[in-house]
Amino acid sequence: MTLLSRLFGVRPAIRHPVRLRRDVEIPAADGVRLLATHYYPADLDRPPLVLLRSPYGRGNALDQLPRLLAERGYQVLYQSLRGTAGSGGRFDGFVIDPADADGTLGWLRAQPWFGGVLATWGASYLGFVQWELAARHIPEWKIALIQDAPSAFAEHFMYPGGAFALGNALGWVQLVDTMFSGNFSLPRQLLATFTAGRKLRRATLTLPLEQADRVLTGRRVSWFQEWISNGRDQAYWARMDHRAHVERMPPRVHLQGGWHDFFLPSMLTDHARLLAAGREVRLLIGPWGHGRGLYTRDGMQDALAALDAALNGRDAPTGTRVFVTGEPAPAPGSRTASRSSRPSRAAPGGRSAHRTPAARPA
Repeated sequence: MTLLSRLFGVRPAIRHPVRLRRDVEIPAADGVRLLATHYYPADLDRPPLVLLRSPYGRGNALDQLPRLLAERGYQVLYQSLRGTAGSGGRFDGFVIDPADADGTLGWLRAQPWFGGVLATWGASYLGFVQWELAARHIPEWKIALIQDAPSAFAEHFMYPGGAFALGNALGWVQLVDTMFSGNFSLPRQLLATFTAGRKLRRATLTLPLEQADRVLTGRRVSWFQEWISNGRDQAYWARMDHRAHVERMPPRVHLQGGWHDFFLPSMLTDHARLLAAGREVRLLIGPWGHGRGLYTRDGMQDALAALDAALNGRDAPTGTRVFVTGEPAPAPGSRTASRSSRPSRAAPGGRSAHRTPAARPA
């Protein structure tokens, strides 16, 4: 049983034996070869498939999630996007080549083990690529589980408030550089943790700005150079804006965001637009920062319940669920202690109805 199953209280009623195939080659629509790892329950015939598409490599700590899903009875295809972790082609930052998804979907439909039922899952970049996936009609797509990833990228990440966010840009350059090889081992994680802050500070103070990527990584990063040279050119940033795809999102969408995540305002806008487009949307907002919510007990349990409901017809909460942080200051002389995080539960119609502070959220 996976570590995540134990930590987050999501042990399956039936634990299926997990098998995997490594370095599965998938042809993109333009002929580029993409690599993936295929996880599957060995005792089931053509179960539903969960697709994860990532630039962060395979064979690392993130592999706990595919194993967790496979032991619950789902297939998982964990794919490396072009130019990353052995996949061919050139990685282009937040510009996602449509040939990747077009080729992957065509290849999937030709596989005898694919049963025609598809879900997608992922946080941050792995959520952003799901919005790009909706550029085409996909009848097999039943649910998208998206954490901390809006449909439009530049507005709240690269130009929050109108100025270029150099710290955001270089911080992500550093993350990708650390994980790019796909060999994100524990020793490398620890080394990166100890040196990351110092390197990032030095890079953000570098002039001219065009040299910052070299100071940070020791090499020229082509897409960072494009971010700088294109400035506020709308035509360039439009390639990272997938708001027009909302009408082709699957019937169910699970959105998870954090109060301390800079993407939350955009995700709330996406939530409203998805509802207007007739999608069934579950929204969870918790007291965490970017990329932290999924790996919490509440985040994992909520997402798995939505997945099980969409693919296996099980019951799951709907509407909106939020954690209300903070408490009113106690009156003078009061002995009431303030709680740092007070949960709430969804009321009929998706409105938030508060529970007592001691209660668990539903």
